[in-house]
Amino acid sequence: MDFDFNSIWFLLAGLSLFLFGMYIMEDALKLLIGRSFKKFLHRFTKYPLPAILTGVSITAMLQSSSMVILLVMSFAGAGIMGLNNGIGVILGANLGTTFTGWLVTLLGFKLNIELIVLPLLGGSGLAFVFIKHTRINQIFHFLLGFSLLFLGLSYMKDSFSAIAQNVDLTILANRPLILFFLFGFVLTALIQSSSASMLIFLSSLSAGIIDYQQVMYLVVGSNLGTSVTAIIGTIKGNTIKKRIGWSQFIFNFFSSGMALLMIPLYYKLIVHHLRMDDPLFATVTFHSVFNLVGIICVAPFLKYFTQLIIFLVPEKSQYQSKFIVHVNPQETHAAIQALHKEVLRFLYQSISVNRKMMHIEHSPIPHIESYMHLKSYESEITSFYRKMVTPVISEQEGVLINSLITVVRNATLSVKDMKDISHTIDELSNSGNDTKYSLFIEIRQKQQRFYSDIQRCIDTDGLLNDKSLKIFESQIKESHLSENQQVITAKDDKFLDLPSLFNLIREISNSNESILRSLTHLMLYIDEFDK
Repeated sequence: MDFDFNSIWFLLAGLSLFLFGMYIMEDALKLLIGRSFKKFLHRFTKYPLPAILTGVSITAMLQSSSMVILLVMSFAGAGIMGLNNGIGVILGANLGTTFTGWLVTLLGFKLNIELIVLPLLGGSGLAFVFIKHTRINQIFHFLLGFSLLFLGLSYMKDSFSAIAQNVDLTILANRPLILFFLFGFVLTALIQSSSASMLIFLSSLSAGIIDYQQVMYLVVGSNLGTSVTAIIGTIKGNTIKKRIGWSQFIFNFFSSGMALLMIPLYYKLIVHHLRMDDPLFATVTFHSVFNLVGIICVAPFLKYFTQLIIFLVPEKSQYQSKFIVHVNPQETHAAIQALHKEVLRFLYQSISVNRKMMHIEHSPIPHIESYMHLKSYESEITSFYRKMVTPVISEQEGVLINSLITVVRNATLSVKDMKDISHTIDELSNSGNDTKYSLFIEIRQKQQRFYSDIQRCIDTDGLLNDKSLKIFESQIKESHLSENQQVITAKDDKFLDLPSLFNLIREISNSNESILRSLTHLMLYIDEFDK
């Protein structure tokens, strides 16, 4: 291949195929591993050494330390895995990710890739399209990603060879080696894949663009750069997820710092004592060895390393409540007033979640996550309520407290009804069928008015009364009947999923009725409090 712009396109195409292939592999593995993988991970991470070995083996299998790290963060955040054992898996993942370099070196540069990959790509691609059996389809899904990954490697190897033959390499001759470390860090942080970075470095080394000493600095920089994925994963995470993410960064900072200081020693060991003349094997050996040394240095002190992480990432308040958290539930008068404020806040948040599910407000948070967040908030309020209910409270205080907790229960039910049909709402909002889309627009407009009227009724003294509640009740019934009639009289009913549409209308009506019951009990509280 002569060097021209085609070489650049081959390079970019190869990198794209490699990353896309890795994405397909990860996507397939997420479907393949399922419940059995999660049970395996939980069972074999109870103690530090098995946790480290699990991290090594799982990362070598999945070909993505980033995926394993984010998975561990999710498991730890859900309470399935403890912090100490989660950090053990993270340590092992750093060694497991070096398997990619060995795979690329042994197969990618020693074999004619296209002789193997093209038949595999053709066979797995056709099988993925035509075989519908779920499990088998997922296996071919994985093989398709695997073959694309190595086809991308072939393109990149050829493009680097062409570039090496036509580019003046003297511009790299006297550059400070620390710049190679920084380049490796930035590249990996940007493309979010140490495997792809390693591919680029090995291809450049194979083509003669860089030498072995320079690639050592690139590899160390890449090793630290892969920690950025974990740091990104801590954004908006709970405390334990933040601790897992930062433990990855701190460990990599330590092991990469040690590797930088010991590069001359590693160079003598690998080149002169082990007599590795092949720079590709020498590079992947260096990558594995300095990660192994880092694990050996930290593993015996894993307990103290965990304590350091806990100190650096302190526990933050897990409470979502704003008013009741600072009040003693046994001080009944103050507790009731705080509970009233908290219940109003909860009611506002419930309506806000409903508005987001109806696409009235935009939210990047998935619907199920918003619902679980609200359920957690409800649990805090309910726990406070239980502490308030004691034999010493008066009958009036009991009525007030029960009225407020009933507001919370009905508001939660309203959100649950909307959550259960959120997928249908999403489908209608993007439907190409005019009847479906028109129904969505009509429902959204009615719900927008309903929620606005509800909030105005809560905010304005004197508006919450029997008359306003009857008006809301009439609106709910009228909307339910008119929307049902719109579906019944639709001319293109053959193209409509009628049971889903009727269920949608019923659940929205149920949700609104739950909000109305919340208002009823809020009014009961106000009436009783004023006596």
